[in-house]
Amino acid sequence: MRRRSMLRGRAHSFLMLVWLGTSAVGCARRGPPTAPSTQSAPATPLQLQLRLAVDQVSRLRGLRELRPVVAQYASDSEFVSLQAEGDALSRDEDTLAFYHVKRERIFVRRDVPVEASDAGELSLQDVLAHEVAHALQHQHFPSVYATRAETRDASLARLALIEGDASLVQVLCRAARRREAPEDAVEATAAQSPLVDPVVRDDDGKPVEDTEEAGAEASRVLDETFVYRAGARFVASLYRAGGFALVNRAFLSAPQTTADVLHPQRYLGGVGQRIIGSLVPPGSLSVPQAPLGELGLIGLLLACMPLDEARETARGWMGDRVLSAPGAESDRRPLIMVSAWEEERHVRRFSKTAAQCFTTDMASSVRSRLDGTVFALVANVEDPAPALDYAIRAAGKDPPRRPPFGKVALAPVPPRDGNLPDEAKGELVSEGRWRSTYLGLETQLPPNYSRGPAKGSVALRVQRPSGAGASVGLVAVVPWSRTTTHAGAIKNVIDKLAAQGVNARQTSRGIAPSPLGNAEWTAWHGDHKTGKNVELRLTTIPMCEGRTVLLTSVAWPTGDAKAQSELETWGTSFRRLPGDTPLCAALRARDSAGDAQKAGAEAAGGPARDGPSAR
Repeated sequence: MRRRSMLRGRAHSFLMLVWLGTSAVGCARRGPPTAPSTQSAPATPLQLQLRLAVDQVSRLRGLRELRPVVAQYASDSEFVSLQAEGDALSRDEDTLAFYHVKRERIFVRRDVPVEASDAGELSLQDVLAHEVAHALQHQHFPSVYATRAETRDASLARLALIEGDASLVQVLCRAARRREAPEDAVEATAAQSPLVDPVVRDDDGKPVEDTEEAGAEASRVLDETFVYRAGARFVASLYRAGGFALVNRAFLSAPQTTADVLHPQRYLGGVGQRIIGSLVPPGSLSVPQAPLGELGLIGLLLACMPLDEARETARGWMGDRVLSAPGAESDRRPLIMVSAWEEERHVRRFSKTAAQCFTTDMASSVRSRLDGTVFALVANVEDPAPALDYAIRAAGKDPPRRPPFGKVALAPVPPRDGNLPDEAKGELVSEGRWRSTYLGLETQLPPNYSRGPAKGSVALRVQRPSGAGASVGLVAVVPWSRTTTHAGAIKNVIDKLAAQGVNARQTSRGIAPSPLGNAEWTAWHGDHKTGKNVELRLTTIPMCEGRTVLLTSVAWPTGDAKAQSELETWGTSFRRLPGDTPLCAALRARDSAGDAQKAGAEAAGGPARDGPSAR
């Protein structure tokens, strides 16, 4: 089936899905079986583990047990029936437990292991910590569970707060049992990417299964990973800014959009959303209309591009509304889409992508219009001009900013073990211009290069396919030592090349001026075991008072002089943004905390635990 079926199928599924209820909330994943227990005296392992979990969660979370928390085992058939009754988000066979709000009871599958396995499956204690957190949430903040959200986007945002809180509690309980530093566990959670791409793709980034069924499944998985993964990141960010006291306040002023959860600073800044009215005049035929939200737009865009690009295209969302009339073939169904954006650069980026992505198979029937920060698109409409006019006018004004808790600042997340936080990836702020506020850097991509996926310590990857191979450039920040050197970076690269079957021979080295200061570089010739030869060049520039280095690594096929010139020039083209950077502030804070811990341990006459500065 062609791409349009997937796009229209996804749009239709987003509009027609029933509201996600909060009558029940799910937890973890299946592990090896254990013997079933009974409910008779003496206390069962479940009862003993429940008491331990209640004591630990209540103490850690700061929420006392107002009513006794109850848990019981259920057979597989009972468990499935109870999930359906409770309208749980996760209803697959891997769900281990969930808290049933109406019955105020935790239900656990009978085969959850008491102890965690070597393969990393969760233990009964992990599962109970998560579900006990839900029970205590319900006792202290019942309105979050009882109030029905006005939109599906708001429902997902509230579920992300509920599940994110329980997920962070589970992480902290596990860290406490392992005698790990809680701040490390919180930082790791706050640094993670909020979403994972649920679509299986080929080498060109196209969906492998281009069907409506595959699109609907991808949408479901995207929702679920958002609720748990983005939710945990959101709550961890609040915790780092004000502990669980701030998280408690969030339960009294829950996020209203998925954009708030994906961008915690947006939520704390009280950005809000533009309310968009009906897309048809009064008295017209009633047709389904609903906002998709930032997550819903990302879900649509995934049919055309990888997750990182979809997230960037949906950045700056302020509101939307979509009308998709039923009763016609998918490629002839009337469609009206209106979206509002924070800045003109956001709406220009989205409008350009929408024209390429949403209109592939119906270009002759599509009309669109930009008006300031509002973009409207209509398809299969008999008289598109007045429809566009009315749609543009339906967009309300920007709401006043109302920070829910006054002035609250998010502390920058430090790099961990060679991995940069998600926000270090930055964004393309204009045609080919990349900027990372976190790193305090910007650069222009080389002509005809595109941005590729980046992870770990890599903040930016650019690439240009060529006949002899690929020209690539990687921008990384190496943050695992306060004394990272060029020689240390070289050794790391050589070791990685050797693991990939490349025998590298150094050819030259030197110092080159750059807008960031003198850049030390080393070049190699690489003989690959496949017989394809490459040239490599690594450049390092000290950053953050020498606490880390900006590392640019570029490679091109031997003999490709054009790629060599482009990449060598680009490697020293980075410019520094004005002011202090979150990266440097985070590294200074981490070093100060490590030094204070070391000094305190030495004063007490004992050894210091290896602090962050020793990484």
